[in-house]
Amino acid sequence: MMDFQWLTIGTVCLLGAMSPGPSLAVVVRNSAVGGRSCGLVAAWSHAAGVGVYALATVFGLTALVAQYPAFTRGVALAGAAYLFWLGVVALRSAGGRSGQATGPGAMNLIASARDGFAIALMNPKIALFFLALFSGFVDSQDPAASRAGMALIAVVIDGAWYSLMAASIGYPAQRAMFRAHAVTIDRLSGCVFVGAACWILLG
Repeated sequence: MMDFQWLTIGTVCLLGAMSPGPSLAVVVRNSAVGGRSCGLVAAWSHAAGVGVYALATVFGLTALVAQYPAFTRGVALAGAAYLFWLGVVALRSAGGRSGQATGPGAMNLIASARDGFAIALMNPKIALFFLALFSGFVDSQDPAASRAGMALIAVVIDGAWYSLMAASIGYPAQRAMFRAHAVTIDRLSGCVFVGAACWILLG
């Protein structure tokens, strides 16, 4: 029964990571601009952000949300504002942010870490995803190690999936292609970010 439970959690986490959205857009842009190193940093920073929500959920975030429903709305509004800001910046980029890079050093690894962590932490849909997922599998009486293990599954799967995306995009040939279409990539990324912000606000 426990094996089936963990397999189910792993499968759902993988499907969630594979869903296209703002997180993928951030990893793609960091990979296209700075290469595999920046893409991998963004990927695992995103996984760290996912881990914050996963750990918080298995160790009591569900009870906090039930007691303070305004907390959920506050996270949603903050996330929507951040996504909208990212979208506006991308849409207003006249020359294409991706095209402005001249090499791997042009994208700061710290900036990639910030982008990956922030897009995960400021996306309330990720928090709601884990609330929905773990509420059916995690019991407050479960051993702490077991609950932490479930959260770790989410972190590893998320980091591994986005690392695969970063590695596949981060080669010089792929970066050259992305830079050639930098304006289009920025416009599409901006639409994704703004669309996600509107979805959150209207949801």
